[in-house]
Amino acid sequence: MKTRLKFQVDKDLLLAIVVGVCGSLVALAMFFLSGYMVTQSALGAPLYALMILVVTVKLFGFLRAITRYVERLISHKATFTMLRDIRVQFFGKLVNVIPNVYRKLSSSDLISRMISRVEALQNIYLRVYYPPVVIGLTALVTVIVLAFISIGHALLIMVSMLFTLLIVPWLSSKKARTLKKHAANEQARFLNHFYDYKAGMDELRRFNQINHYRDN
Repeated sequence: MKTRLKFQVDKDLLLAIVVGVCGSLVALAMFFLSGYMVTQSALGAPLYALMILVVTVKLFGFLRAITRYVERLISHKATFTMLRDIRVQFFGKLVNVIPNVYRKLSSSDLISRMISRVEALQNIYLRVYYPPVVIGLTALVTVIVLAFISIGHALLIMVSMLFTLLIVPWLSSKKARTLKKHAANEQARFLNHFYDYKAGMDELRRFNQINHYRDN
């Protein structure tokens, strides 16, 4: 019976999502105000009317940097917490089967496998779960706010975000599975060819067919 490791959603991850959404909204607001300021200046607005926009854009740029730093700090803390919990769970489940494990693996092989398998999960929050959630919530807030200004543009943003969050990852995962299957088949073919070559080395050498076998 296979045992599964449980991923726990802690407060650091939720806080990182909130800060990430706030940072994305601040960045969008900064781009909006920058475009609005350029438009007003092109229309000949006086300088004193643009001072508030200039100060607001600079403030949003400062807030964007702060939220980006805090978001990275909290999200990495959540990742380290997740790795700690996984190591504890992995060791707790490993203790019960240590006699059977040592019949198959040496201690050094077991440690290297444990480290590599656990470290492979360090990007599961930062690269897999976290970005789609932040992008989805940011897009939702953007569509709701934009719907009060222009329904057509809100629908366009919604369709593009759905395509980005659903269709593109599905196509990418499908292509990745195809490439992985092709790589596995090529690796199996190469290993079979190599082991066949090693097993028949004496016969090939006896009949002087080593170069012919390599070429084929």
